[in-house]
Amino acid sequence: MKLEIYQTEKNDFTFFSFDYNVKHHQIEDSLDLRKFGYKRVYSNNGIERGDSELELLEKLYILFNRDDRPYAKKMRSLSVSDIVMLDDRAYYCDSMGFKRIKVFDSRVKPREAVMQRDQ
Repeated sequence: MKLEIYQTEKNDFTFFSFDYNVKHHQIEDSLDLRKFGYKRVYSNNGIERGDSELELLEKLYILFNRDDRPYAKKMRSLSVSDIVMLDDRAYYCDSMGFKRIKVFDSRVKPREAVMQRDQ
């Protein structure tokens, strides 16, 4: 399974819940990674699929909040407003757990963009 973590430094977006950002930034059906300044800060193609995605997300949250987390000097801990991609599924790190969302990157041609459906 492929894991990617995206973070933004946009002050009026970072550390806010998904519902707050939808309301205050007129996000309709998908989140544009470019518009909100998201950059990929971590990538790993070797994640094992043993757990359910929810259990895996919780384990990743714990791992990326430890002092000895991967890339600790290059990225901040996993926080509210960060996006975790598991293969082609996007999850917003929310104030309580994770929310599955649709994302796209306007820097990428439309047919190559990552699209998601809410469940």
